[in-house]
Amino acid sequence: MKYDTLLFDVDDTLLDFKKAEDDALVKLFESEGVSDATLLTVQYKKLNQSLWKAFERGEISRDEVIQTRFAKLFELHGQTVNGVLLENTYRGFLEEGHEKIGGAAELLTQLAPHYALFVVTNGVSKTQYRRMRDSGLDIFFQKIFVSEDTGY
Repeated sequence: MKYDTLLFDVDDTLLDFKKAEDDALVKLFESEGVSDATLLTVQYKKLNQSLWKAFERGEISRDEVIQTRFAKLFELHGQTVNGVLLENTYRGFLEEGHEKIGGAAELLTQLAPHYALFVVTNGVSKTQYRRMRDSGLDIFFQKIFVSEDTGY
């Protein structure tokens, strides 16, 4: 069977999400004057993962995950912060993360003449579109579908 269409995810398939996330968290925590960004990063990832699992179980909304995760994180340290403001700041730093996975551009260059290429990914649309554009990989794809836009 010959395929004529190939679908790609963005995070950790085309772009290095782990690096983008780590860099964004360090910048965010430094901007907040946090002395141990490494500890807070570990705590954030654990808390964030538990919130996304609660979302998957239908216990909380996607907006609740995104809008409360930083407030809940800083609450663990006895600090009250504006979670929405920190999320927006984090999102801005995350949008800067567009480091490609090794070999991604070369692979797409080889595939593009022979297949219809599409991105099907989760995440915040604005962030994913900017990261793809800034990486230069967007030119290989006929369309980018992000879960926030499709509702799935």
